[in-house]
This record gives sequence, C-alpha cells and structure tokens, in this order.
Amino acid sequence: MFFTGSKSGKDERIIQMQNKIYRELYWVVVFICFLSMAIKISVFGWGGVTIVTEFAIVLACGIYYLIRSSYLGLFSDEVETYNEKSKFSTDTKLVFFIGIAGVALALYMGINSAVQYAEGTAQSWAYFGSVFLVSIVMYLGFFTFLIGIPYLLAKSNSKRIANKNEEE
Repeated sequence: MFFTGSKSGKDERIIQMQNKIYRELYWVVVFICFLSMAIKISVFGWGGVTIVTEFAIVLACGIYYLIRSSYLGLFSDEVETYNEKSKFSTDTKLVFFIGIAGVALALYMGINSAVQYAEGTAQSWAYFGSVFLVSIVMYLGFFTFLIGIPYLLAKSNSKRIANKNEEE
C-alpha cells in the first residue's frame, strides 16, 4: 500500500501545477549551475576542472530531456509546434547555428595562427588561409556530428513513435 500509491485518479489541475513547479525547478538548477560556473571562472580562472560538475549537470539534463521526449514521441510535436509559431524552422536555425559556430571558431583559429606563428604579411595570409580552411571543415563536421545528427535522430525517432501511438 505504501509503495503502490493511491488507487484513485488525481486531479488534472494538481498534475499541471506539479509539472509547472518541476519546470521551474529545472530552470532554477540550471541557473544555479551557470552562476556557480561564472563565479568559479571569475575566482579561479579558466581551469576546466573547476566547472566540470556544473557543466556535466547542465549537459546531462539536456541529454536526458532529448532522449526522454524522443522516446515518448513528444520531441517531434514540440518541434512542429515551435515551427508553427516561429518565422524560421528549427532545422533552419540549427543549420545556421552550426554554420556560424564553425565559421567563428575557424576564424579564431586562423587569426590566432596568423598572428602568433607567421613572420611577415604573405606568410600570415598563407597561415590564415590554410588553418581557416582546415578548421572550417573540421568544425562544421564536428558540430554537425555533435548537434545535427542527434537532433535529426531524435526527431525521426519521436515522429515514428508518435505515429505508432496515434495508430493504437
């Protein structure tokens, strides 16, 4: 009796309010983690070891939500609902984000290598060009693999499960 809970149905209003509280609690935890990371970085510097726990908590929450909503068939519905409200689709925003992040990191790496390692203008341009091209290929592939493929897999899996649930 203690472990099985009540046999009677719950009030829908109570369930909705509990879900609202859990959502708010999630954002409080994420805010505390980011605040803790900011404080640790400002006090101890950029030592990656000091913020590993907070980063792992935030990353694990996001990964868990992606997997859970995908296996419940909610992820594709959320994307569809968001796309109806938004001017640009989620897929377009994802491609844009991956492109901007890849170009920004490649620019940083190219400029860094041209400034620190080149001796003269011609060598600076050569270093910048070669490092930029290699970096853009590397980072676009990396971000596509890290962000794009899990998104597309979660979306297709969620759509398949949602269609299966509608048939039942």
